[in-house]
Amino acid sequence: MSKIKLLQVLLVSGILGVVGCSSAQVDDDSGASTSTETTAPAETGGVEADAGSSTGDVMVIDTPEQAGTGGVMIIDTPVAEEEPAMAMPQITVVFFAFDSFTVDAASRDVLDQHATYLRDNPDSVVVLEGHTDERGSAEYNLALGENRAKAVQDYLSLRGVDGAQMYVTSFGEMKPAARGSNESAWALNRRVQIQYQ
Repeated sequence: MSKIKLLQVLLVSGILGVVGCSSAQVDDDSGASTSTETTAPAETGGVEADAGSSTGDVMVIDTPEQAGTGGVMIIDTPVAEEEPAMAMPQITVVFFAFDSFTVDAASRDVLDQHATYLRDNPDSVVVLEGHTDERGSAEYNLALGENRAKAVQDYLSLRGVDGAQMYVTSFGEMKPAARGSNESAWALNRRVQIQYQ
């Protein structure tokens, strides 16, 4: 529909709305005129419009199915509120017991949040980085770090995350989170870090 045609339709609708909303009557006793309001719907080219409404949206009809009805229809529809998008989870590390790649109960809560986020954001991609403490050989620790990352990947897959959104890598003992040769440092180093790309 051309801009000129749209303006003509809107102008005609506005005039019909003003004319259809009020009329003057003369009171026989005093000769004074009083105003009364009518709320009867006005017809615009075969399409009903609520002429008394000023809160509705204007919908121009020009679809092939409605061709020939030509006109404007005022509709009252509530604006749908968008659900706020889920924020990326803040906790991006899950920890493991010594010489283990079993996902524990505390880690499941964190991973469930990541699974929900990844399902809701199919364009997001994560790298699952497996890490170990310094005990054990370099080869053993690389394999253990990879098993930890794969355990997290398997858990997320079971929660509906697409495999194409996840990549697995292992650093073994090469990138410790904490320095030291004690249990508190080792506990922080036995981990999988979830890195969003």
